[in-house]
Amino acid sequence: MVAMRSLPTATSVLLTLAFATGCGDDGGATVCTPGKADVCPCPGGEFGSQMCKDDGSGYEACMCPGDTTGPTTGITTTASATAGSTSDGTTSSGSSTGGTSTTGAGSSTGGASTGMASTTGAATTGGGTVKWLQNDGFMDGAAVGVQQGFVQGECWASVYVPDPGDYPFQVTGVQAIIGGSMETATFNLRVYEVDGQNTPTNILDETDIQVMGSDQAFNEADFDTVMLQKPVITSGNFAIAMCFTTHSGVPAIARDTDGTITADRNWIFAQGLGWVQSQTLGLQGDWIMRARIEPM
Repeated sequence: MVAMRSLPTATSVLLTLAFATGCGDDGGATVCTPGKADVCPCPGGEFGSQMCKDDGSGYEACMCPGDTTGPTTGITTTASATAGSTSDGTTSSGSSTGGTSTTGAGSSTGGASTGMASTTGAATTGGGTVKWLQNDGFMDGAAVGVQQGFVQGECWASVYVPDPGDYPFQVTGVQAIIGGSMETATFNLRVYEVDGQNTPTNILDETDIQVMGSDQAFNEADFDTVMLQKPVITSGNFAIAMCFTTHSGVPAIARDTDGTITADRNWIFAQGLGWVQSQTLGLQGDWIMRARIEPM
């Protein structure tokens, strides 16, 4: 399972998820799936999350924005903002990928490791300076939109355009906000070559990884740890993709909500269409997925 690194804590979860039948323990009347997380109403019109008890007899207490007690979900929250959540109801034509939910964010630290180390920003290693390439404009405290509507077999991809001074380098890791659900899901992680239009073409390597969905943390995969080859890039662009192998819907990739998108760097592999720019399906915002590179 990939590691989760804390990011600003989301103040709400997807509005389009089915509400739980009740918050807290109702004396065994509520039947639920053990370990499954559902949304629950909170004061002020916000929404939180609650975990089904191990015996399936009911739900634990509702965890509302700002709560620091309750069921453990792998993230330690120390603060939260008061932003709300809205669903923009975006739909797409020619693909099942449609519908987004916008989630506000605050501030948080901590987070339990799930098997892999995490880094942020630039850091010095034995091989030189680590650099993160990104297309998104996500900043601390900003809202994110979790993209709903993916079905099994579909993928999202981000294309990265390095600076001339970055070459040659190795691609050594990836981090992304994958939310909408706290369930664990399997994704196929791939590194692609791209053509002159930045369309993903040849797969350089791929591997399956397990991701615990979270609106509160980056999921980060180190290529050595997940046994993915670290491609050497001497010129041109490349892409990283994640594909749905065993589930549909959420957890899924989030996009930024700054109102801009770089069309040829955000892609969807949609059933019946192949690789298409996400913007052509009516989506706005850059995927919040970043590539880690290290100089040779």
